[in-house]
Amino acid sequence: MRDRQEKDTRSTQSGLEAPRAPHLGERLRAAREAAGLSVAALAERTKIRSDYLAALEALDLKALPERLYCRAYVQRYAREVGLDEGATLAEFDRVMPQNTEISQALRGQIPTRSRAFPTALISGIISGVVVLGAAGWYVYSGLQARPIQAAPAPTEDPPVPQQARQVRLTVKSTPPGAQVYVDNALVGRTPVLQFPVTSRESAVLRLEADGYRPLSQTVNLDDHRSLQVSLEARVAPLPRVNVRLMTSQAAPATGGSAPAGTGTPGDTPGATPPAVEEPAGAATPDRDRPADEAGGAAEESAEGQVKMSFVGRSWVRITSSSGEVLYEGIPAVGTVQTYDQPVRIRAGSAGSVQVAVGDADPEPMGQTGSVVERAYP
Repeated sequence: MRDRQEKDTRSTQSGLEAPRAPHLGERLRAAREAAGLSVAALAERTKIRSDYLAALEALDLKALPERLYCRAYVQRYAREVGLDEGATLAEFDRVMPQNTEISQALRGQIPTRSRAFPTALISGIISGVVVLGAAGWYVYSGLQARPIQAAPAPTEDPPVPQQARQVRLTVKSTPPGAQVYVDNALVGRTPVLQFPVTSRESAVLRLEADGYRPLSQTVNLDDHRSLQVSLEARVAPLPRVNVRLMTSQAAPATGGSAPAGTGTPGDTPGATPPAVEEPAGAATPDRDRPADEAGGAAEESAEGQVKMSFVGRSWVRITSSSGEVLYEGIPAVGTVQTYDQPVRIRAGSAGSVQVAVGDADPEPMGQTGSVVERAYP
C-alpha cells in the first residue's frame, strides 16, 4: 500500500514538471513562422544566405561562419521578425560565448609568456657571419693580387640633333599654272599657298611654263616668304630650213631659142630668159658649184648636227661650247630640235629625250626620271 502511494506521488510530481523552454533557434523559427515568412523570403529581406538562417534555427554552430558574423545575423534576424534585439543577442552570447583569450586581449589582461632563449638561431647567425667573413677575405686577397686598372673616362653623350625648322612658302606667278621647283624639287603649280619647306639660308627657286622663259633665282628661306613672279613670254625662233637649189641645164651660148616646154611658167615660148647681173664679190651659191661638191656639203652639214626627239615630258637645257644657253625649258611631246655641234645637253628625265648625231639612229640619253648631262661631240 505504501509503495503504491509513493508511485502515485512520483507520477503526480512528474506531471506537474514545467515544460522545457525553447532554445534560441526554436524561438527564432517560431517568430519567423508567426510573421508568415519562409526561409527564402527572410533570406531575401535580410540578405543572409538561407543555409545560414537554417543553421541558426537549428543552432548548428559548425555550419555557421565566425562568431562576429553570426552575432550580426542574429541581430538582423530578430529585427525582421519583431523580437527584442537586446534579449536575443544576450541569449546568443550565452549559447556562443566569446573566446576567453579574445576577451582578455580586449581588456588588456593577457598574461605575458616567457620566451625561451633562441640558442639555435644565435648559433646559425654566428655561423653565417663566419662563412661570409671567409668569403670576403678570399675575394679581397684576389683583388689585391690583380693590377689596378684605371677607370675609363666618362664619355659624353652625343649631341641630340635639332629638328629642322619648317617655314611657309607662297609663290604666285603671272601667268598662273607655272611649275615651281625649290632646289630642283617640284612643290606644285602656281599659286602655291603656304607650302611647308625646310628653313635654309639660300635656295634656288625655278619657275617653268609652256611658252614662257624659265625663271631661276636664289631666295632666302630663313623665314616665311611670299613671292610674286612675272614670266617673260618666249619668242618662237624662226625655223631653220635647209634648201637645196635645183638648177636646170643652162641655155646654149648661141642665140638659138630654147626648146618648147623648157621655160618657166608664164614665159613666152622661144624667148630667152633675161640675164640676172650679180654684184661683184658676191658669194657663189650652191647652184654654181659642181654637183659632187654640193652633195658633199650637205652630207658634212648632216654629220655635224645633233637631233633631239622628245618622246615624253622632260626639262632640258642646251648650251654651246662657250657656255651660251641655246634653249632651256620643257618642250611638248613630239618636238624635234636640231643643233650644230659642239653642244652640251642636260635632261631632267633622260629616258624622255632621244638624241641622234648625224645619220645615226636616235638613242635615249638614259633612264626615265634620271638627270643626265652629256656633251656632243
